Amino acid sequence: MSGISYAAFNGSSWTVRGLDWLNDVGPDSDIAVDSSNNPHFAYYYRTDGDLRYLTLNGMSWSSSTVDSAGDTGYFTSLALDSQQRPHVSYYNFDNGKLKYASWTGSSWVTEVVDSNGNTGWGTSLVIDSSDVPHISYGEYILNNVRYASKIGGNWQIETVARVYTYNHATGSELLLDSKGDPHLVMRSTTSQEMAYVSREGSSWKFVGLGNVRGIAVLDKYDVPYFEDYYMQTMRYLLPMPSAPRGVNAIERSPTSLKWGWSDVSDGLAAYRVLESSDAVPATGGLVAGTTYWAETGLSTNTAYGRKVEAFASFLSSASAPISVYTLAAPPAASSVAQVSSYSVTLSWEPNSNPGNTVYEVSRSTDNFSASFSTPVPYGLSYAGTSYSAEGLSPETTYYFRVRAYNGDGIPTAFDAVVSTATHPAVPSAAVIAPLSVGVSSAAINWSWDITPFASIVGLRVLASSGGALSGDLSPDATFYIQTGLSPNASSQVDIEAFNITGVSLSAPVVRYTLANPPVSAAVAEVAVTSASLCWGNNSNPAYTSYDLNVWEAGSSTTSVRVSSCCTAVAGLYAGTTYYFSVAAVNGDGVRSSATAVLSTVTPQVPYVGDISPGAPAVVSYQSPHGEVALYLARETFGEAVRLTAAAPGTFPPAVSRMGNLSGSGVGVEITLDQPVQPSKEVRLTISYRDSDVAGLDESRLALARYEPAGGIWVPLVSYPDPENNRVSAMVDHFSTYQIMQVTPSASVGAVKVAPNPLRPALGHTAMVFSNLPAFAVLRIYSLAGSLIREIHAGAGGIASWDGRNKSGVYVASGVYFVFAEKGGDKRTFKVAVQR
Repeated sequence: MSGISYAAFNGSSWTVRGLDWLNDVGPDSDIAVDSSNNPHFAYYYRTDGDLRYLTLNGMSWSSSTVDSAGDTGYFTSLALDSQQRPHVSYYNFDNGKLKYASWTGSSWVTEVVDSNGNTGWGTSLVIDSSDVPHISYGEYILNNVRYASKIGGNWQIETVARVYTYNHATGSELLLDSKGDPHLVMRSTTSQEMAYVSREGSSWKFVGLGNVRGIAVLDKYDVPYFEDYYMQTMRYLLPMPSAPRGVNAIERSPTSLKWGWSDVSDGLAAYRVLESSDAVPATGGLVAGTTYWAETGLSTNTAYGRKVEAFASFLSSASAPISVYTLAAPPAASSVAQVSSYSVTLSWEPNSNPGNTVYEVSRSTDNFSASFSTPVPYGLSYAGTSYSAEGLSPETTYYFRVRAYNGDGIPTAFDAVVSTATHPAVPSAAVIAPLSVGVSSAAINWSWDITPFASIVGLRVLASSGGALSGDLSPDATFYIQTGLSPNASSQVDIEAFNITGVSLSAPVVRYTLANPPVSAAVAEVAVTSASLCWGNNSNPAYTSYDLNVWEAGSSTTSVRVSSCCTAVAGLYAGTTYYFSVAAVNGDGVRSSATAVLSTVTPQVPYVGDISPGAPAVVSYQSPHGEVALYLARETFGEAVRLTAAAPGTFPPAVSRMGNLSGSGVGVEITLDQPVQPSKEVRLTISYRDSDVAGLDESRLALARYEPAGGIWVPLVSYPDPENNRVSAMVDHFSTYQIMQVTPSASVGAVKVAPNPLRPALGHTAMVFSNLPAFAVLRIYSLAGSLIREIHAGAGGIASWDGRNKSGVYVASGVYFVFAEKGGDKRTFKVAVQR
């Protein structure tokens, strides 16, 4: 018979009390004490094969059966949650399952945690601060060590290790560290030896412990302490040493590294420095309390990976590996390898540094006393042993210094400063000035500008085809005259400036001698609108151009460039005196002197032609002011007539009863050989020159017809075209016409109307309204007040009505009201139509 007893220490003695002596109870029991110091027990009831629970609630004991399903309750482990409720992990012998039971406050809830194999041996249960259960246990068949935690209501199971020596992990014990990571030990059933397992991140670390009973405690650093099981005694072993912290190289040289760390062993462990591959570079270990170790005989600017391990007996912990570089050696033998006007090339020896060593080059013009620049900074990762400084100033002293950096970016001291003066600059290239021109038909004056003169020893003028045209000229020379050339002949030269450093050439420039003036110029032929002229080339080459100058008396000159010695000038006006002169032009566009002035008069020929009634006709002739054209429709005349159009010698004074007119002196007189007039309107277009209308407003130009009976001019509704210098109008009577400026009235009150009444039977085609303001609006109404037509005046204040309504139908005979309006100015008057 066996039972379960409870022993309590009151501070001076132990009290032992039997709790359950019925039948065979007590194997695989576990105890937990709650926050009120009440003990809780979970144990296996062998006789019935049940798992039971017993607790002291104040002064009374209470018990309950946790699980009675089969032979269950082996390897019991008990833990309390934050509400002091019990939780039990245990093994069910009948089916080889790991089970878990928890008290809800009124009943026990049991569940199978793991049924994979014969599993659940040697359970150890921990409830964490979030009331999450964690269980370590063994599996008998496959000898697996497993770990289960209930995350989010589901059991997460991990295989910790498969360990044959530690057979099915009987006697496992589990603790959680401050991060919630598990630590556990497993005891072999055959040798009583133990193994220690801890999880670091997602991997498990396994360490053999020998004759150790299990984990006693994790200290505040999460360092485990163990119980010694040897010789049936109980004592604490050394804890698992903490990994050394703060490992770094505290001193460096090009061939050594002094490794340092913080002492974390409290004198309980020794140290050793390992390579990253775990080989030990030091001979033996370092005594407890050691915090540094100097490693010598290393290579310059080379990376070395090391970690520091604390060890005691068979336990050890290593720091994370760290890699550092030895220092680089200062570069040596810095020197100036090459100098020019704008650059200096340095070189230096690496001084045992490897080929990937990075160098820094700095530059100064005052030996680094006040200012300097770093054209090759460390960040450029420059690993060469020479450097060319570009873009320097000529004749300037520069100082340079070089230092190296190791792979961790630690600089060395600078090598000795070296200095040199740059060479003088090559002379500036001469710029041949635009005034380099031919001075005669046999010579060219080459001139130039060049700076600075101080660096120039001399100048030369070179032919681009090769060879010097001049000897050495003084450095302040600014021109050279080349002679012995032909008229309008090209020459191409360079200006060479030189000093002790070298030479420079200007850009090549081509210039021409002057051309000879033309000779024997004469007018060869004259027509109404053109004239032909010829002259002699006077020994100029065939590619010479000539400028022919043409002008009228009192007008500006027009210049025409031609490539031959004979040319025709078109676009002249009939009956006009023209003047001409000719100059030769060389390849640079420079003119020679001109010939003597020539003059001629173009003939004026009036138009005389027969007009057939059966075909349309266009009458055109050239007046002294430009083209005059008439466009006649078919059947304009009922019989054949002869039409004459000519420019009048003079025009009558600009007298009119239809407005304020100003004459231009440009017009045409149209006559017929029979006493008839056109039966259809004829479009008349008269062209003018800008000089003809100087001082007049071209937008207000109109054609006016002269009526000899009254001695007056009648303006017509016209269409000025200033862009093409012409004015057009529809005419129904052949007479004298003149381009005139019509000055609009300031008021609609002065309107003039003719003819009034409009008598189509007499050949009237339109009623003209004149002396209106520019762009005035006229609305024509019937006596009944209906709107007949709306018409608009032009810029000259003239409008016309053809006697039609707005639908294009001729209106009936009668009286009509006209409402004239411009802005706020209004007037109403009467007109009449008589058919």
